[in-house]
Formats: sequence, C-alpha cells, structure tokens
Amino acid sequence: DSWFGKMMKWVLDASGVKYLIDTNGYVCFGSLFGGLIIQWGTSVNGMLNVLPIAFNNNGYTLVATANGYVANPESVRVVKVLSKNQIQIISSKDSSAAMGSYWIAMGK
Repeated sequence: DSWFGKMMKWVLDASGVKYLIDTNGYVCFGSLFGGLIIQWGTSVNGMLNVLPIAFNNNGYTLVATANGYVANPESVRVVKVLSKNQIQIISSKDSSAAMGSYWIAMGK
C-alpha cells in the first residue's frame, strides 16, 4: 500500500506485465520481453496438472525435480506436455502417489 508499491504496480500494468506470486504462479512479461511467460508449481506423481495460465502454443520448456524425500535415488521425472495448459509429471522408478515434484515452465 506504499506509494512506491502503487507506482510499481502501475508501471507493471502499463507495460503489460501480469503475475501471480504463489505456490503455483506465473509472470507474463508482455510485449516488453517478447511475450515471455514463466510459470512454476508443485505436482503429485502422475496427476494431471492445469497450469495457472495457458501458453500461446505447445512449444514451451518444462523441467521438474523431486520435492523432499526420494525413496529411490535413481528415480527421474518424466514430464509430459499434454496441451497449452496441461502437464503430467511421473516418477520413473517410484509409483508412490506421495512422491511429488517441483516444476518450472518457460515459453510464449
């Protein structure tokens, strides 16, 4: 609610930057940075995830890593881009539903 905070929000809004800073969130940099979108979040093993906002196309990069304890140290994350706003992350060695992932995606 400070003067600086209000001014910063006005500048970001005027430049087309949109954001949601949360556990699952995003930053859309708008035309100022060529339409770059960065999103992040958490996922439970094998669950279908809907991204906070849709990308303009399916050509985005998605990276995932284990969050917390990994029962099998050889376990890797298999990431599936299903659509502009849906992903699925599966642990290759541990099918436990408790296994989770952190993910980050970048694209336009």
